[in-house]
Amino acid sequence: MTNADGTPNIPAEWQDAFNWYYDGVWNDSFIPNAEYEGSDILAAGNPFDSGNVAMAHTHLWYTCCLTGVGEDWDLAVVPEYNGTQTAALHADVFRILNTTEHPNEAFEVLAYLVTDGAPALLDVYGAMPALDSLQDGFFAAQDVKYPQGVNWDVARASLAYPDIPSHEQDMPNFLKAQDRWGAFWSNLTSTPGLDVNAEINTLLSDLTGIYAEDN
Repeated sequence: MTNADGTPNIPAEWQDAFNWYYDGVWNDSFIPNAEYEGSDILAAGNPFDSGNVAMAHTHLWYTCCLTGVGEDWDLAVVPEYNGTQTAALHADVFRILNTTEHPNEAFEVLAYLVTDGAPALLDVYGAMPALDSLQDGFFAAQDVKYPQGVNWDVARASLAYPDIPSHEQDMPNFLKAQDRWGAFWSNLTSTPGLDVNAEINTLLSDLTGIYAEDN
């Protein structure tokens, strides 16, 4: 996240989350570390699909990747934090550049993609359609794939609690900043004995410099 002036900001609730997750990996031992997550027993990086992990925090598109876990699974609401409910929302969108030489043709293609062409495309994306008129058909197709009676209403109801600001909004110097976030996360899941708060402070300092390069 960033402040109004564009400088990075790591909210207190994120810091709590990082510490909670780290404790789950290294102290309470209910979250696999990076080595175990990449092991064969956890499907080489797809732990929930291995059938050896009880729960995973992910998005609806993950239905693409449930090939080995069987039918004994369901959706559940993400727990609230200090009375606040948040459901991180991915949105796959299409845009038309204002510089296009063929705006009418581009709009015709765009209209097709979000209406008649949507069912086949959504099957590739594993995404719930934004149009209400397409949602029942989408979930009916999911019921054919997963006939155990998944509570798809969890996905629909979660739309009322999107993360604001979105985790997908613009980030300065994106590729370099993303690499730094990735290194931070890798450190959490790969290194026992970390001072997590010190790592957060270092991350914030590094991001400050990375963001400044973009100005």
